[in-house]
Amino acid sequence: MELTRRDEKALTALCLGSYFFLGTLAILFPSILPSVVQGFGLKYGEAGLVFPASSVGSLIGGILTGLWSDRVGRKPFLFASAFLSGLALIGAFRAGQWALFVASFLLLGLAQGALSNSINALVLDISAGRRGKALNTLHALYSLGATVSPFFIKWLLGPGTEWRRVLFAAAWVWLALSLAALAFRYPSPSAQAASSQKKTFRFGLLAHGLFALLFAVAFLYNGVAWALLGWVKEFVQRAGARPELTAAMLSIFYLGLTAGRFSCAHISGRLGYGRTLFWCGVGTALAYPLAVFASVPAVIAAGVLLSGLFLAGLYPTALAYCTRLFPGIPGTVTGTMSIAMTMGGALPPWWTGKIGDGWGLASALRLNYLMVLPLVGIGWYLWQQERRGVEI
Repeated sequence: MELTRRDEKALTALCLGSYFFLGTLAILFPSILPSVVQGFGLKYGEAGLVFPASSVGSLIGGILTGLWSDRVGRKPFLFASAFLSGLALIGAFRAGQWALFVASFLLLGLAQGALSNSINALVLDISAGRRGKALNTLHALYSLGATVSPFFIKWLLGPGTEWRRVLFAAAWVWLALSLAALAFRYPSPSAQAASSQKKTFRFGLLAHGLFALLFAVAFLYNGVAWALLGWVKEFVQRAGARPELTAAMLSIFYLGLTAGRFSCAHISGRLGYGRTLFWCGVGTALAYPLAVFASVPAVIAAGVLLSGLFLAGLYPTALAYCTRLFPGIPGTVTGTMSIAMTMGGALPPWWTGKIGDGWGLASALRLNYLMVLPLVGIGWYLWQQERRGVEI
């Protein structure tokens, strides 16, 4: 189906708006985690189960969408994943047992993975010749949603701990977006038929030594980021932070992340990918202790901001390095690297909760510094390899 310029603008607006709200979904659970722990009477290890459940669902949703949306079109997946997000949030809203709450977030993760894949693919479909600008704008809206949503969540929660109203409000947003998705004209699926023949991921790439190191960077980046994001509100609250600062912690992290990504986009071409990864690793190694070893809430907040700033460039730069190594299969490279991101988003937040049960949450977050240190060594090695021209 041939789209008019008006159709393309309407679809672009739908994608940007949906991705903004996808950013809010990404940090929905960390935003309400302290209230959920209190509401269900959970241990940290039990609460941490939401992270791997959501990540497993996201992985499945992303793979299934990648395999089939090229063949049948974006519209069914965009509608279904938005509608499923609303149903999953209603399930979490009504869940009276913890197992049902976790199952609802597994379903929400599946919907998020499918939705993210569908929106990115649709933006690529309608943005030929300006894809770089379009994708940067799209992901900037995601970061913006993640930055501002904790303030709205805090407003919805009010002075009490009634976190269920947040889930209910978010559910209606996604149900409305699912209906809106039906009102637009979409590109014909036949235009993308050729790309459906490519593999979504391939673990054989890990046999390439440099790719294996970059795969590790992706895992370590997302592990450090999500373990911090998932538990920082609980951590800073126990440090005696004022409610306003506690509510702002996730936005503080994403503010640093957004600034760091724009900065790395500007400087990585000048410094080189390996050198950029090295300095991002060094910055993270210096900033992360401020976030988890300090006991003063203001210092913790500064550490969270700086951690986001330096963590920001690790994954995009690693992915760019990978596509330089394997320029002919960017889809396969991206799919394979997403496995590392999924594992990083699932395991470290979970084990942080389990360790926190036995040794205390502060000790668990401090032990995660062991994930930060390898980033410096890997960055240094890749920088030296890049200087020798080994990777190109």
